[in-house]
Amino acid sequence: MKKFNTFLTNLKTKTVNFFKKLKPKEKEKTEVNKTKQEGYVKFKTNRFPRLFIHTKHRLVKGLLITMPIIIAVLGITFGILASQSNSPYTVEVELIEEESNYRVYLLSNDNLVVPVSLKGEERLNKAEVLLDVFNNLKDDKTYENNQIKGFIPKDTKVREMELIDGHLMLDLTEEFMQIEPNNTFRGIEALTQSFLSVEGVDSLSIRIDGCLVDKFANGVRLPLVLDHSIGINRFMGSLGDQIGTEEVVMLYNKTINNQKFYVPVSVNAKKGDNKVETIYNAIDLNPSIVRGLSKVKEYEMINKNNKPVTQDNLVAIEVNQSALIDEVTMSKDLYDLLSLTFAYTDLNYRVSLTLDGESYAVDGIIDEDTYEVSSIIYNEVEL
Repeated sequence: MKKFNTFLTNLKTKTVNFFKKLKPKEKEKTEVNKTKQEGYVKFKTNRFPRLFIHTKHRLVKGLLITMPIIIAVLGITFGILASQSNSPYTVEVELIEEESNYRVYLLSNDNLVVPVSLKGEERLNKAEVLLDVFNNLKDDKTYENNQIKGFIPKDTKVREMELIDGHLMLDLTEEFMQIEPNNTFRGIEALTQSFLSVEGVDSLSIRIDGCLVDKFANGVRLPLVLDHSIGINRFMGSLGDQIGTEEVVMLYNKTINNQKFYVPVSVNAKKGDNKVETIYNAIDLNPSIVRGLSKVKEYEMINKNNKPVTQDNLVAIEVNQSALIDEVTMSKDLYDLLSLTFAYTDLNYRVSLTLDGESYAVDGIIDEDTYEVSSIIYNEVEL
């Protein structure tokens, strides 16, 4: 018992010292030293790594973080004391390295932007996440028997990253300008989509050795601000093709290394009363066979005779009998496909699948209200 009282005294002292350190700061700002490259990563943003507490309610948030730790430590301590007192019970503590999935956009060997899901070590620091994304875009990263690969010259380094109010400024070394000419345009699309897939990044700009650049040596223009408006796998048709149309993003299948991959493509379809109806019209468009694209069969499960019904952030999609997995559940593949399609077109809608006006549960999804598009894993490849 003496050992336990000593432990509680030390724990109380450490807890008091912890809260003394939590003082309000004039400006929410932190700098993170890079460990893998030269230079540094700087953040000026309201989004902080989880371990940083910068708020006037720091005492409450501090308790939310420390109490589970204190409880865990007490549990382990009781186990140790029990084992020392010849108790038949023992406590085993197993440390598990967390993994997470994240998405980057690479290029196929015929120059299409292909999203891939990678599984890697979970990062608590957004700086590490952004650097991981950048490093996985380098041209020495290859997948699927070299049919999917990175495009940034491998010697390119990050001089600085700065994230302010959702805008990411990338300051790179001059090697970035040596990107292969054939990869330049699609590479910019892929780079943009990769960083926009990171939570909290809404747009980005590129500097080379501190100077903002607007074009490459091969004459390809580089927008000063890159966001979703740059499109993805966009085919530049004639102006006549765009009259009375609206751009949306559709997903198509492409066979790579004998596997089917989803490939998003910006297309112009007949404009509907809203963008969801435009997506309905885009389902009938035929993809480019020359580019090796084919229709995704799940789109055909939609009953296009019934218009979609939107209300607040919910869109009800009437489907055919083919969407049923059994008598009570709908296809998760269709649900994920529609969720991704709306997300790519920047529509913040939750999907509800209906048959004869009745809403059905989705196979494998417990709570659709908390199901996030960012958690959908597709086009998974091995690191």
